[in-house]
Amino acid sequence: MTRPTRALLIAATAVFIAAFGVRLAYLHQIRDIGFFERPLSDGYIYDQRARGIAAGDWLGPPDFVHAPLYAYMLGALRVIGGDGVWWPRILQAAADALSCVLLLLILHRLSNLRVAILGAALLALYPPAIFFAGLIQKTSLTLLLSTLLLWLALRAAARPSLTQWLAAGVVLGLLILNQQFALVLVPLLLLWVWWSATATSLARRATWIAVSTLGLVLTLSPWVLRNRVVLGDWVLTTPNLGQNFAMGNHPYATGTYLPQKRGRASAEREQAEWVQAAQHAVGHPLSAREVSDYYLSSALQWIRANPAAWLRLTAKKLLMTWNAYELPDTEDYYLYQESSPLLRGLDRAWHFGALAPLAAAGIVLTWSNRRRLWFLYGWLLLTTLAVAAFVVFARYRVALAPALLIFAALGVGEAVGRVRRRQGRQLVVPLAIAALVAVVANYPVYAQRRPYAFSYINHAVALADLARYDEAPSQLDRALALAPDDVDAHLVRGSILLDVGRFDDALREYRRAQSGDPNYAGAARGAGDALSGLGRFDDALTEYQHAVALDPADHVSLNCLATVYARLGRFNDAVALFQRVLTLAPDYPEVYLNLGNTYLMVGRLDDAATAYREALRRRPGYPDALHNLEAVEKQRPGR
Repeated sequence: MTRPTRALLIAATAVFIAAFGVRLAYLHQIRDIGFFERPLSDGYIYDQRARGIAAGDWLGPPDFVHAPLYAYMLGALRVIGGDGVWWPRILQAAADALSCVLLLLILHRLSNLRVAILGAALLALYPPAIFFAGLIQKTSLTLLLSTLLLWLALRAAARPSLTQWLAAGVVLGLLILNQQFALVLVPLLLLWVWWSATATSLARRATWIAVSTLGLVLTLSPWVLRNRVVLGDWVLTTPNLGQNFAMGNHPYATGTYLPQKRGRASAEREQAEWVQAAQHAVGHPLSAREVSDYYLSSALQWIRANPAAWLRLTAKKLLMTWNAYELPDTEDYYLYQESSPLLRGLDRAWHFGALAPLAAAGIVLTWSNRRRLWFLYGWLLLTTLAVAAFVVFARYRVALAPALLIFAALGVGEAVGRVRRRQGRQLVVPLAIAALVAVVANYPVYAQRRPYAFSYINHAVALADLARYDEAPSQLDRALALAPDDVDAHLVRGSILLDVGRFDDALREYRRAQSGDPNYAGAARGAGDALSGLGRFDDALTEYQHAVALDPADHVSLNCLATVYARLGRFNDAVALFQRVLTLAPDYPEVYLNLGNTYLMVGRLDDAATAYREALRRRPGYPDALHNLEAVEKQRPGR
C-alpha cells in the first residue's frame, strides 16, 4: 500500500478544516430557528428513540419503523455527551467534513491532486449538504456512508483484498440500515467485485464476493433478529416498504408526500394511521409485515390497472429527482436561507441545478474511461430509480451527490486539459448536453425555489412548542400572505391563541379553519378547546361530538369529549370513554392524566393515583401528573 504524499495530507487537512468551519459558521447563523431546539416529524421521532436508547431501551417499540442506524448513533451520543442540541449537529458537521476528505481521496485516485481539491471544495461548499448537516435527520450520515462506500469500492477494485471487500460489505449494510432503498446497491456491489477481479481466478472472485456478502449479512443480522423479537416477523430492515411505496403510487399521488388525512402528517401519528386504515380495510388485526404487504399489494394493483398513469407519474418523479428544487419534508431548505446569509449566498450559484449539468458534461468527457467508472454510472442509475419509485424528497437524493461531484470535478479537469491542448472543438457536445440538462434540471417541474406556506406553518409550530409565542404569529402571517385560505395556518394560529389564553380569538381562527374544510376533525376539536376555555362546556360538547363523528378513531378528540363529560358531571360516561381511548392509544399520557382527574373528582383516590402513575410511566417527569399525584397523596387518610 502506497503512503499518502505530504501534499495530499496537507490538502486533506485543509479540506477538513475548511468544510468543518463552513458548517460551524452555518450552525451559528441558524441557532435561533425554532427547529434547532424543537425538531418535528421524523426529527422528533429520532430524538425520542435516541432518548429511549440512552435510557436502556435498546430494542425499541414495535411502532418504530424508521431506518434505525441514525437513532442508535444519536442514542450513543446522548450517553456520551448528554441532551444538548449542539452535539449531534457538530458531529454531523465533522461527518460532512470527513465526506469531503473521502471525496478528495477518490478523485486523487482517479485523477490528480488539483482535480481532487476541486471536487472536495465543491462538496465543502455545496449548500444542500451544509443544510442537511444542521438537521436532526439521517441525511448527513447517508452522505458519509455513501462517500465511504464509493471510496472503498473504487479502492478495492484497484488494490483488492479480503479486508477491503469485507469493509465494503459492512459499509453497505450500514447504509441500508440508514437508508433502506440502498438495498438496490447490493447487486451493483457484488457485480463490481466480480468485474474488478476478471484477471484473477474464479475461486478468488467467488471468495471476495462471499466476503463482501458476509460483511453485509453480519451488519444486517442484529436488526433482523431485533425485528423477530419485537415484531414477531423476519423483516430485513423496517416493516414499512409497502407504506412507503403506496405513498408515491396511488391515484392522487403528486410525486412527493401526501398524508392519508389532513392533520395526520406528523411522523408521530403516521404509522398508527397506516395500521388502522389497513386493519379497517381487511377487518382484522395485522402484523407489521402484513400491514406493509397490504399496502404494497394495493399499490401494485393500482399500477397494473393504470399503467399509463403510473408511467406519467414515474416520469414526473424522475424529473423531480433531478430538479434544482430541494423538495422539503418538514424543514424547508429555502426557509433556512432566510436565516443564513452563508446558505443564501452559496445557493445563488451552486445548487443541484448547477451540479447536474456539470456532472452530465463530466460523464461525456470521461466516457473513454468508462470501464473504470461504470460503478458510478450504476450508482447514479439505481439510486435515481430507487428515489423515484417511492416519494421524492431532497433528503432522499443526497446519495447521488458524491457520484455527481466526482463526475463534475473530473469533467472540469478534462475540459481544462483539452483547452490547454487546443482541442476546444471536442467540448461542443459535452457543453451542449450540459446546457440541455441545465434547462431540464432548472425547469420548475414541481414548484419554484422558495419557501411555501406549509414551511412557515411548520416553523410556527416549532416556535410555539418552545413557548416563543411572540415569534410564531409572524410565520403564520407569511403563510397566509402566500395562501390566505390555508386551513392549517388558521388551525395553528388558533392553537397558539389557545395556549396564551385568548379563547375568543382562538375560536375565531378555528371557525375560519372549519369554513375552509368543514370535514376537518381537528378544526372542530380546536373549536371545542376554545369553548372549554370560555367555560361554555355544553357548546364544547357539541363540537367534540362533531369531531368524533368526523373521525371516530381520533383518540385526542375522544379524550377531549370524555374530559367534558367529567366537567358536566357525567362521570360514568367519562370513565367509559377514557377506557375506549386507552384501547386506541394505550401509551397516550394525557388520557391517564384526565382519567386520574376524573377519579379524583369522585373521591376514588387509589384509582386516581394509579392513573397518574401510568401517565408518569409513559411521560417521565410529566408536571401535571406529578403535581396531582402529590395532591392525592396528601388527601390519603393518615397524611
